[in-house]
Amino acid sequence: MSDEVGYLGPGTVSWGYIAAEKYFNGQDVKFTTLKTHPDICKAVAEEKISLGVVAVENVLDGVISETVRAVKELHEDGIRICGEIEIPIRHFLFRNPNNDGAVKIVASHQSAIRQCSRVMGQLRQLGITTQAVDTTAAAAELSSKNPEYLAICSDKAEGEFGLVRTIKIGQTSLKNPWERPERFLVSEDHIGDNYCNFTRFWVVGTKKTTSTGKDKTCFLVGLDQSVSGGLCKVLRCFAERKLNLLIVLPIPIFGRKWEYNFLLEYSGHIRDQVMQDAYEELKGCGACIDGPTVFGSYPVGSYPGILS
Repeated sequence: MSDEVGYLGPGTVSWGYIAAEKYFNGQDVKFTTLKTHPDICKAVAEEKISLGVVAVENVLDGVISETVRAVKELHEDGIRICGEIEIPIRHFLFRNPNNDGAVKIVASHQSAIRQCSRVMGQLRQLGITTQAVDTTAAAAELSSKNPEYLAICSDKAEGEFGLVRTIKIGQTSLKNPWERPERFLVSEDHIGDNYCNFTRFWVVGTKKTTSTGKDKTCFLVGLDQSVSGGLCKVLRCFAERKLNLLIVLPIPIFGRKWEYNFLLEYSGHIRDQVMQDAYEELKGCGACIDGPTVFGSYPVGSYPGILS
């Protein structure tokens, strides 16, 4: 029986599907769509699916806090990070092939709209408004059903929803290029502001991984603000053992103004003795509220070995 893997849908156009497809390439798995990253994590914790693929960090937009919070909230239910993969993000502008020139709205996920700000600015000058939707795939689906909508999404929209890739503004002499859809030109270029755009995804499950020698370990710590130099004390536990800090990201705590948890990612596996020693010191350093949470250890840029 195939393992079921959840991702953010709909369809096979979303970046979540693209990440899942790349990670589980060749594996005997069944992909299933869910509506939100917390929904994916919850389904894993409740053992409705075996694994989930959730976005955690974009190089332009930063950390996806809802993913971190979902893993924290469900940690006691056994959810943990067991893999990761990063994919390049290339946004394209699509239209419905039945468009008659009456384009009014560009739809996409709010992150994609921000990441294509230059083109979006030019569209707004033409009187075209924007609409944020749950995913870029949802935008593609919306455009396929409503010719008044353009969509910013991955190039998979051509195949699944039958959309047509359009121009980047400035590649036509028309004052309003939407007035004559037959003059739409095909552009191989994405419309993003920055070509160096990548999103990292966690693969979450309930199984612990074994050390590969090239691993990462992720912690979430809440600092006691009454302790001077709290973050310094936390980092010293690892620095004195020459454990390499890869990222440190603040995660706002709901309902507590200007208070944060910190997501820490280090080179090494939690089962390595040096990491164990650092973790034991971390628990006793007096700087953490409620103790640190080990989100999981997983191979660097890993590919599947967690289903066996």
